[in-house]
Amino acid sequence: MSLISLKEEKGSALVIVMIIMVVLMLFSTVFLLVVASEGKQALKHDHKTQAYYYARSGAGAALSWLEAAGYALEGTTYLFGDLDNLEAADSAPAQGAPILVTLEPQAGGKEITVTATGNFHDSTEQVTLTLALEGEQPGGELSPFDMALFAMASTPDRAAIAMSGSTTIRGPVGTNTTGDDSIQFGWSTYIYNGTLSVGPTSDPYNVIQTEKKVRNDQSPNPDPNLDPWDQVEAPWLNVPGGFETLPAVRTYPDPVFPDFPTDLPPRPDFTTPWVEGEYYEINQDGRYNLIEVTANRTLHIDLGGGERIISVNRLNIQQGHIKLKNIGKNGRLILYVRDSITLGGDSTVNEGGQIKHVMLYYKGSGQPDIGGNTRFVGNLFAERAPIHIGGSNGVIGHIITGGSEVTITGDATMHTRVFYAPRAHVYIGGSGKIKGTVITNTFEATGGSAPAIEYSDIDPDTFPFEIFPGGMGGGSYPPSGGSWVIKSWQ
Repeated sequence: MSLISLKEEKGSALVIVMIIMVVLMLFSTVFLLVVASEGKQALKHDHKTQAYYYARSGAGAALSWLEAAGYALEGTTYLFGDLDNLEAADSAPAQGAPILVTLEPQAGGKEITVTATGNFHDSTEQVTLTLALEGEQPGGELSPFDMALFAMASTPDRAAIAMSGSTTIRGPVGTNTTGDDSIQFGWSTYIYNGTLSVGPTSDPYNVIQTEKKVRNDQSPNPDPNLDPWDQVEAPWLNVPGGFETLPAVRTYPDPVFPDFPTDLPPRPDFTTPWVEGEYYEINQDGRYNLIEVTANRTLHIDLGGGERIISVNRLNIQQGHIKLKNIGKNGRLILYVRDSITLGGDSTVNEGGQIKHVMLYYKGSGQPDIGGNTRFVGNLFAERAPIHIGGSNGVIGHIITGGSEVTITGDATMHTRVFYAPRAHVYIGGSGKIKGTVITNTFEATGGSAPAIEYSDIDPDTFPFEIFPGGMGGGSYPPSGGSWVIKSWQ
């Protein structure tokens, strides 16, 4: 081999070695970059995982807190802290807290959406949890029936309380509303024998609008921006008992309309044609299409000393009577009416009996036909139907409705004890009047009914507290029981 050939081979080998070294250096650089990137990704993944578990832990803490604190959620509640110290807060914590949880009541309080956010270093993860109440239904405190009238709130097109003509109310009156001019008095309208309470933190002189006026210097609170002889509204003349401000918003929750029984034995239509002796009786539970009592005849319902349960599509008491027998100590007629109610003429139901012995549930959407000189003694719960009571008829008992409209006109006298219509506008006109307490959304009285409402105490043993979630038992509801369960994660 020549010297030249040897030098050429050495040169080629050196080039190959240098190429290999460059390739190895490139591979090393790429490897180091990959390792560094994977390290960062692993660290980021670890941070994201930690943030996620913070969020999961926050959602779990919210569930535990709900079980301990109960169901009274006023708007949004917040929880924040770290894994060892989660607590409820009255206001939102600063963003970036290790764990932030918001709770939003849904479906009237029967569900809660929990949004839990976990923060760890530069990572943020969020978990959404839907909780549903199992067992007792959620709610809050049922405020007392200690006023002649309580109106929940005004609406854009209606005042909370409006009185015109010469109408009066005897007994305390209250409302949650705080809006200006949301209580309206005519010149000859008055609230006697009690105070008028307005919503928390509000000024009664701003909430009330009245036609009565006096000179500014005769006002107990003269307006410094006016001259002494300028005319100012004088609402204190409409309310001799004076004004108060509620310490807190009152709560009157929606009642729960029951499911109709499906296991009752079917019965043929029950009517009252003429028969010798004219005696008509139902002495068994059953499901009917029609029950009709006419021609001044009397249907006797035998309770057998306990509960008699009757379901009927159409109840027609047109100049007829229903009387209970064999009531016993705790007897009660539970009457489910699906489609229509007619109570006319001089008809009576449980006349002379006790309120607690009759519980009538009405599911129909049509207005119950209650007129003439009828008398009904018992409890009536309409799921959503408008209520119109006119003529000279009367109801002795409690009326509960989930509907939006109640009208009482003519010379109707409602010894209702409690007229519970928290979603309704209640209108009293003519000589219509209610004796007891009225719970409504908005209220209006016109004409010359004096008093339109007269307060009277109720016997709690007669009121069907079972229609409220958890039974309530005369205090708050639910008294105990019920649990939040996980409906879904996201």
